[in-house]
Amino acid sequence: MRRHLTLVFAALQLLALGCATHPPKPAGIPPGVSHVAWVIMHGDGDNPDREFACQSEPRNECIVPINQPDSRAFSDVHLYYHGGGPKTTFSGTLKIGFFEGAATSTQFEVKVIAQKEGSPGRQSMIGMVASKPGTYEVSIDVVATIGDTGKSQPIRDTITVIVR
Repeated sequence: MRRHLTLVFAALQLLALGCATHPPKPAGIPPGVSHVAWVIMHGDGDNPDREFACQSEPRNECIVPINQPDSRAFSDVHLYYHGGGPKTTFSGTLKIGFFEGAATSTQFEVKVIAQKEGSPGRQSMIGMVASKPGTYEVSIDVVATIGDTGKSQPIRDTITVIVR
């Protein structure tokens, strides 16, 4: 009986982890168009993916808890790069303004390759949430270049994150 309960608990943990990092389904994007989907989660230092904050589709208000000395708040920003053709290369920058210690924002380089068919390219950044309440931005500024044609498509998105 105990072994059965352990296996059930392990299966539930895997299911919960899978739900936290599934890319949102895009609405209104035709097949063959490169795009970036995202999910923002928050939690503590042990599990920054504990709670859902927001996602690209359907877009909702994005609120994360403030980082406090007695209650450390962390966030995990997940990006999913969907290729518009074979071997689509995404390059550019991602700026995360709500991570602690970022004077204006923390910038990450994007260099991800995704296939048209199959799983999207993935990138995740974990950081401590800002200790000052306010409205911050996450900025995605990439170019998707399709390998076989060389066709490029700029992709830009700004996500408003409220820290409180």
